Amino acid sequence: MAFEMPIYSLYHIHATKAEPAMLLVRIMRPAYRNAVQPEEDGAYQQEDTRRARLLEAYQSKHRATYGERCTLTLYGICEGEPPGDILYEDHGQVTLGLWVAATSDGQPWIWLGVAPTEEEFFREFETNSLYASTRPQRPAQQVTAYFITEADEAGLRGEDA
Repeated sequence: MAFEMPIYSLYHIHATKAEPAMLLVRIMRPAYRNAVQPEEDGAYQQEDTRRARLLEAYQSKHRATYGERCTLTLYGICEGEPPGDILYEDHGQVTLGLWVAATSDGQPWIWLGVAPTEEEFFREFETNSLYASTRPQRPAQQVTAYFITEADEAGLRGEDA
């Protein structure tokens, strides 16, 4: 059984009316039975659909800020449970300082997290067996990103949550 899992997608924002920025999106991939391929395919399709809806809501809300031409380019994907309590809150709509590192799996896979220092970011991965198979590679890059979750979609659309 594959359990429900948070998927973090980090994007570069390129817009006509604003400086380049970054956006971190968290979507929950639904649980599915590993032995049932249509369930797995459906879970990945739901994840993609949810992400597309959230990105569309974000871009619509910020059209005046970014202008008509706003491109989101995928920087990397982090599957699992990265360090940083704020990453598990129901709602985002907050700007975060993140550490981002490549993994041994190559693009587009990254590890990211919230930690006071790069050393503390890496220490979390070294001491937690959850990360044993895909440790982040040094050095990490420090970035600032605006963080949104599925729970923010209604608010981004101007609807009651």
